[in-house]
Amino acid sequence: MDLLSFFEKIKPIRTAFQYLKTFSLVACLAACNAGDDHAASDTAIKKSALVNELSTGRGFPLTSSIWRSTSLNVCWEMGGSEFVATKADRHLVRRFVTESWQAVSALRFTGWDDQCGSALRPFLIRISVQDVNPYVRRLGSFNENMPGGMVLNFTFQNYGYKSCQPGDFEHELCMKLVAVHEFGHALGFAHEQNRLDTPHEPAICDEAPQGQNGDAIFGPWDKESVMNYCAIKWMAHGNLSPVDIQMARAYYGTMRPDPASLQSSVGSIMSLVLEDDDQ
Repeated sequence: MDLLSFFEKIKPIRTAFQYLKTFSLVACLAACNAGDDHAASDTAIKKSALVNELSTGRGFPLTSSIWRSTSLNVCWEMGGSEFVATKADRHLVRRFVTESWQAVSALRFTGWDDQCGSALRPFLIRISVQDVNPYVRRLGSFNENMPGGMVLNFTFQNYGYKSCQPGDFEHELCMKLVAVHEFGHALGFAHEQNRLDTPHEPAICDEAPQGQNGDAIFGPWDKESVMNYCAIKWMAHGNLSPVDIQMARAYYGTMRPDPASLQSSVGSIMSLVLEDDDQ
């Protein structure tokens, strides 16, 4: 087959090929967190979110605290012996956050195996572990580089149920619901029961407002949110509600495509063309 005939043959898919090539480039730049390009991408995400929220967004975010990047760093505030001893539980936190907020949006968390140093780093969430009621000091980016900005509990001796303690049957469940809930705060999402439209009735929600408030209310109150103390199951057992997912995507974009899979798709198209020509 000569070159002219070849391009005539693939003409119907050239538009798709160009789209995939462009999309792959964008995905690659996003994955590489390429400086100004990444900042521009984040700005576009926020503009898109502002439009979407007016008609479809829900939840109770503090919009001024939304991170300007979708690539966030984490580190652990603990010494060497504690760092080694907590490896299994630290990996559980990583898994639960990766399978929730990261899995449904363009968010990417890095640094899970890092201990915090004294140097400041951009987009950094510092995590300590104490046997207290877990919390974040401030919502979203207001927590950036803040010592003890997030406090998690791995032992549950003084907080939670006895079944949450290491070795008991609900330890992983307690780890999950705490990690997903607190990282929701770290992303800028306030407690759902803090909303002014919360139905404060004993049969629906008897939890008092707690912590920082959001500054934007969209859509109906969400009883199933992981950010709601009044969820039917304790903090929804760490399972994002459809509204939680919608809010994460509104502020932090949809899931990033895998550049490798896009390149594979392009290669598959070209292979089909060449195979068809050989027949």
